[in-house]
Amino acid sequence: MTSQQTSLVLHAKFDSIEHLKQTCLDYAVKNTFEYSTINSSHSRYTIKCKSEGCNWRLHASCIENTSAFSIRTFTDTHTCFGLMHAKHQQVTSTFIANRINEKVKEKPDYRIVDIVKDLHRELGVRVTYSKAYRAKEDALAQIN
Repeated sequence: MTSQQTSLVLHAKFDSIEHLKQTCLDYAVKNTFEYSTINSSHSRYTIKCKSEGCNWRLHASCIENTSAFSIRTFTDTHTCFGLMHAKHQQVTSTFIANRINEKVKEKPDYRIVDIVKDLHRELGVRVTYSKAYRAKEDALAQIN
């Protein structure tokens, strides 16, 4: 098993495609850009910046005879301006659920409005009340 990689760099190794995808999500939110998935299969994962004409791109493929992935091509330079709005396509209810899982475990009465406020304060993204509600339901299901 490879070690848990937490950053996106050329030749970085991830123990599963799920871990690679989660790291890409975290990276995109932190760096305020959205990406489009070009290819996602059991052996390849390719994404590019959603802004037309931007050079940012990542391609990873499966390491032979394992479930691990390695980044083979990575252009970490944006030729766009990033997001000009507070919403973020990659901030899904599953992403939020994974992020708030520990808080919900410690405090089951963690209010939806507090989730919305915390996400805006911590990540700079705005989510709807209904998305935060679904995320809390997902987090509770993961816990139970």
